Amino acid sequence: MTDLDRPPNPTTSLTVPADLAHTALVRACLRDTVAFTTENDESRFLLALTEVVVNAIEALEQDHDAQIVVSVVGSPPDHVEVRDRGWWLATTPKVGHLGAGLSIADALVPLHVETAAEGTTVRLGLRAGTR
Repeated sequence: MTDLDRPPNPTTSLTVPADLAHTALVRACLRDTVAFTTENDESRFLLALTEVVVNAIEALEQDHDAQIVVSVVGSPPDHVEVRDRGWWLATTPKVGHLGAGLSIADALVPLHVETAAEGTTVRLGLRAGTR
């Protein structure tokens, strides 16, 4: 298959239970899907991703059947989306409250948070540190 045969924005997705035990699986799958140019780029991105995934899980802690969806979008990968059915606050966090992970992630990678009635989507930019 050539680049011309591929859809313009393919997506690879992983759906996992909203449980902290699955954060390592999300990181491992991302490592298998995205080729980072340096170890530093990979470390920064994986830390940002972990913070976002943990926030998603914590936002859903009352829903024992909840799931999060992590998607790698684009070819080559352009960004990663973390989606859940929770409602996040994309404001400045207070110590000890949900949201500190967003500030950490935002300091590491380009970040965009969208909250709607059906849940929250966080987009983490990939372009600079991938090949």
